[in-house]
Amino acid sequence: MSITRRIFTILLGLPLAYLVLATSYSVFMRYWMESPILWMEETSGLAMIWVVMIGAMCAERDRENLSIAFLTDLMGEKTRLICSVVISLISIGLLLYIAYLGHSLAERVAFKLTGVLKISWYWIDIAVPVGMIGSAVFVAINMVKKIRGYEDHEHQDHNKEGEAA
Repeated sequence: MSITRRIFTILLGLPLAYLVLATSYSVFMRYWMESPILWMEETSGLAMIWVVMIGAMCAERDRENLSIAFLTDLMGEKTRLICSVVISLISIGLLLYIAYLGHSLAERVAFKLTGVLKISWYWIDIAVPVGMIGSAVFVAINMVKKIRGYEDHEHQDHNKEGEAA
C-alpha cells in the first residue's frame, strides 16, 4: 500500500472510528444512564462532514464514484477518451468553484462558535473546500493517466502495424 493511500485511510478512519464510538457512547449515556452528552452533536457533525469529504476524495482516487457508462460504451475508443477528458475538465471546474464557495463561507463564519464547545465554524466549513480540491486533484490525476494510457495504447498499436509490414 502506498504512503498516500495509507495517509488517506488513516485520515478517513480516525473520524469514522470516533463517530461510531462516540455515537454508541452517547446512546448509552442518553438511554441507559439518562444523562445525555451535550457536546456530542457538535463533535459528531464535525466528524461527519470530514468523513464525507475525505471519503469523496478516496472514492475519486480509486475511481469508485458513480458513473453511468451506457452512452460511452457505445462510442469508439478515441471518442470515449475525448468525452472523458471534457467531462473531467467540467468536473474539475465545478469542484474548484464549490471549493471557492466553501472557502468563502468558512471565512465568513470563522467568528461564529458552536454552542457548547465553542469550536469555530471555520473548522466545520473548511472541510468542503478541502474535499473539493482533493477530489479535483484526483480527477486531474486520473484524467492524465487515462490520456497517457491511450497514448501508450496508440503507440503500441502503431508499433504492431510497423512490425507487420
